[in-house]
Amino acid sequence: KDHGAGRRGTERGRAWCVSRVVRWEGGAMAKLAGLTGSVILSFLLACMCVGALQFYKDSFAASAGMQTAGGVVAGLFFFFLLILLSGISDAFSRNRSSTGWPTVLVCLGAAEWAASSVHPACCTSCGVTSLLLTGYLQYCSEALSKAR
Repeated sequence: KDHGAGRRGTERGRAWCVSRVVRWEGGAMAKLAGLTGSVILSFLLACMCVGALQFYKDSFAASAGMQTAGGVVAGLFFFFLLILLSGISDAFSRNRSSTGWPTVLVCLGAAEWAASSVHPACCTSCGVTSLLLTGYLQYCSEALSKAR
């Protein structure tokens, strides 16, 4: 049965093509595209945080206020790294599960290492910032799960 695919100039042919595109976009490809964008953006932001910590290492280590700022930047590195790893695990897992505490601890270890490479005092503010951002992610996760 010809659904108008051969008649590209007719209304029936255009409607058939549009319905095929809508069915394709509504599936798993759209979810994967959203995950891919999230993974790429969080990867770039995590790299920018580590790059800023290393590039401005002397500035962050200069005073107590800047050491706190360095810890906050390292905490943001934790946040973006956690989003990156959870996006990768969502892309490759069959069932949708939350990111577990081992992943959080790995990200925290990486963030603390990045903070300690600037100054040991940055580790405290990195830990506090990471704790606050973990609570924020938990709050957002619960709010999104209730909305579904």
